[in-house]
Amino acid sequence: MGKKGFRLGRLVPLVTVLALVLALLFAFAAPVSAATITVCAVGCDHTTIQAAVNAANANDVIHAYPGTYNESVDLSGMTPDGNITLMTVNSAGTPTPGTATVNGGATGPGIYTVVPPSFSGNVTIDGFIVDSTVAHGAYLAVNGDVVIRNVIASGTAGHGIYVTQGDEVTITHCTASNNHLTGILVVGVSGRVTISNCTANDNDGSGIGASAVTGDLTINRCIARDNEEDGVDLEDLQLGNTFVANRSILCSNSGAEVDLDTPNNVTVDAEGNWWGCTAGPEGVDPACGGVLVVDQGSVDYSPWISLITASATPDPGTVGQPTEVRFQFSDSARTIFLGKGPGDLHGAPTFTIHTDNGTLTDTDETGATVHEFIGSGNVLSVTLIPHAAGTAAVTLDGPCELDAGIIVGVEAEFVPEAGSILLLGSGLAGLAGYATLRLRSGQALRWRTRE
Repeated sequence: MGKKGFRLGRLVPLVTVLALVLALLFAFAAPVSAATITVCAVGCDHTTIQAAVNAANANDVIHAYPGTYNESVDLSGMTPDGNITLMTVNSAGTPTPGTATVNGGATGPGIYTVVPPSFSGNVTIDGFIVDSTVAHGAYLAVNGDVVIRNVIASGTAGHGIYVTQGDEVTITHCTASNNHLTGILVVGVSGRVTISNCTANDNDGSGIGASAVTGDLTINRCIARDNEEDGVDLEDLQLGNTFVANRSILCSNSGAEVDLDTPNNVTVDAEGNWWGCTAGPEGVDPACGGVLVVDQGSVDYSPWISLITASATPDPGTVGQPTEVRFQFSDSARTIFLGKGPGDLHGAPTFTIHTDNGTLTDTDETGATVHEFIGSGNVLSVTLIPHAAGTAAVTLDGPCELDAGIIVGVEAEFVPEAGSILLLGSGLAGLAGYATLRLRSGQALRWRTRE
């Protein structure tokens, strides 16, 4: 064997070894793929959510099947810390908000992290009912982002949903009502806070509160009413950021509808709210809620919702045929509208609609009475199918006197009599015969012309 062949033969095993070493290095360096951990009474990976958390690694997703879990779930039990998602699903893995309850009972909050935060990672909680007889429903302080959606916190001994630290916080499609303290409270968050499509009613504290938020704050398409303190309570806001509390229903709170208490001269955008009456917060109508500014800052509440527009297409309608009935809520100049929602889209719908003639159909109900949210295009739309000629009254009942109605004309459905059908048939037959005769005459004439 020549020297060239000898060297090539010795090189092949070396290349093979290097390839194996590189493969091992890549294997160790590659991130471990996220796992899905299931929780249910029988047949899942674990029977408790806490056991699933304790076994989780970074980026794992915990699927809790429908049922009641009597435990106080400490996310800090995850070792080491990392991103984690808890969500409610059925056995097929389809999200089923509101079907799994985490009841901390007399032990502690429903779902929580240790405070001060020892947890580093992003946390997502999706679809749970959280409860506690001694503490908050959900109580989170993390070094990371927090997402809470489709969560119901009702009847807790503390705050319904309470986030005390985080980088960026998003709370959406949640209901926090009848809690001993504030419904939804965010304190000391360093980044952007968004609270949207939430309902916070009948709490012993305020409906929605935010304090010492150093990033932008947006509260919109929410409902906060009948709370023992304020509808929206804003404290210690920082200069240089945007603060929004708009396009919501704020009314019948014992304190102010919007309470701003900050040493900084900030402006809160509170345009497009319904304040309980058409006069708005500056009006003299006692049914309308007020705005309270303590220390510095201002609340821009004009324009506000003062006009309810009702329409029907077609009008008049016809017995047995669909007519679309639409309601829209705006300021008098129709420049700003109540948007999609408002309120938890997975909770009890905001509006009740009923008719005295026929059936109404919305996205998921059919009957003389249906329940609905404002949909896309800032419009609440239902379909009316009247049963009798005359008129059909369609009435809308909303929170805090946000009510409206429309009378739709209804014409009788045209049904021709049997004799009329025979006469019509004879006429059509005669017309067809005449047309045939004309056609043949024309053909004969053209034939003679050719000859």
